Amino acid sequence: MTSDVELVVDLHAQLAEAPWWDEEHRQLVFVDIVAGMLYRYRPEDGDLTARDIGEPVGAALPRAQGDVVLALGSGLALWDEHGEHRIVCPIEADRPDNRLNDAKCDAAGRLWVGSMAKDTTAGAGSLYCVTPDYTCRRVLSDVSISNGMDWTDDNTLMYYNDSRTHRVDLFDFDLDTGALSGRRPFVELAADEGEPDGLTLDAEGGVWIATFGGGTVRRYRPDGTLDAVLRVPARKVTSLAFGGRDRDELYITTAAIDLDAEERSRYPSAGGVFRCRPGVRGRPPHAFRG
Repeated sequence: MTSDVELVVDLHAQLAEAPWWDEEHRQLVFVDIVAGMLYRYRPEDGDLTARDIGEPVGAALPRAQGDVVLALGSGLALWDEHGEHRIVCPIEADRPDNRLNDAKCDAAGRLWVGSMAKDTTAGAGSLYCVTPDYTCRRVLSDVSISNGMDWTDDNTLMYYNDSRTHRVDLFDFDLDTGALSGRRPFVELAADEGEPDGLTLDAEGGVWIATFGGGTVRRYRPDGTLDAVLRVPARKVTSLAFGGRDRDELYITTAAIDLDAEERSRYPSAGGVFRCRPGVRGRPPHAFRG
């Protein structure tokens, strides 16, 4: 498994996050949460386009009908006929000190999204599940920083992490109902290994975890055994997604937020997007059917 990591987007983003591969347009879609920017990067020619959302955006996920659904401060939003976004599913609109964070869709087209306090107050967030008819239910409460999640190919297990716990948990998952049960630890990171952030599974069932503050991407086998550690030239590694023509390229987002002068000197590419070819392939993302 290769450990060669290259910088492909020298962006210096404050908090680049939530990447996914748009197969139709052969581009990587990701956001800068704090700057409120939606980016699309096309590796074929290096083209990078940006769209200013005008407010913090936790994620921008694919829709089955095309374009994206946005996870904003107070709910899910879609573009209208004037090119403006509008809230179609309010979530925690009565909690202005909170915002939505990482999100992902399951194989049934539901959208799972977590919340967190803007000042990262412990236990202020939750995890929600939104069905295609925009019915929203709280699945977990007492969450501090809701982050990475993904499901196994057979849709019987769901991985999830609340970064502040330093732990990735595993749930039994019912695809028909979206019910979670049997929560138990999958892996736990030591304090000096960083916090688990974004998460994705590869085609072999390997679990890839970005470590915020740890400067690495870690791959675990389905039994929880550490299989590989990739060093990234940025201390705050935020998320990751497989892409490329054969989904054999791993794209890694990072953050430059709150770095002091010494750290910025040590990590001049912080906030950029990196790429490597780890020797395994990824899987296409599921789209929201709302």
